[in-house]
Amino acid sequence: MAVPPNDKEGDQKTPKSSTEETAITNSVGYGRPPTHTRFKKGRSGNPRGRPKGARKLSTVLNEALQKKVAVRNGRAPMRAKDILVQNLLAAALMNDLKAVDRLLRLAEKCGELDPDQEAAPARQLTADDKKLISDFAERIKESHKATQGNTDVPDDPNEDQ
Repeated sequence: MAVPPNDKEGDQKTPKSSTEETAITNSVGYGRPPTHTRFKKGRSGNPRGRPKGARKLSTVLNEALQKKVAVRNGRAPMRAKDILVQNLLAAALMNDLKAVDRLLRLAEKCGELDPDQEAAPARQLTADDKKLISDFAERIKESHKATQGNTDVPDDPNEDQ
């Protein structure tokens, strides 16, 4: 019978005496605090628990955002979260890229932007659209010939290269 390479005789890692065993269990280091400071078996780490009147942070934050705040310009009071969103939008419209990023992330979180949503299908061109495009291409071709004297411009603008 073959012996696995790590299973050699006398190479076992079990302690040889009880003093060695207690030294291992009482050792102090990363993940092994001193035994007198460890949690006792059967006792809670937080025996008194959360105080009765304490409120969660989400509750406090939600109440603060729902609170109405007086706005300048003689307008009616608005909710704090409405003001924050309007300020974020104003900053984004002033080309603040961080505000644009935050606004887009917020919209995505709220379900306003669906990353899996496909783009709207392309609309089929009507005969009028095709005529307009070909007329525009002709005008560009003629202006290019006039300025460059180059005749290498393709005739069909929709032709694949």
